[in-house]
Amino acid sequence: VVENPVDSVYLPDGAALSAYQYFENVRNFLVAIQEMGLPTFEASDLEK
Repeated sequence: VVENPVDSVYLPDGAALSAYQYFENVRNFLVAIQEMGLPTFEASDLEK
């Protein structure tokens, strides 16, 4: 586990994820959705 307090996303429970962990989680989520055959979206869609 890599944690960097400078580039962190703070969750409601007080835990922090580094930017790398955050984007890795999003990527893993998108891969899982695709493997289940559900309609997918790109990470850039989250910015819209």
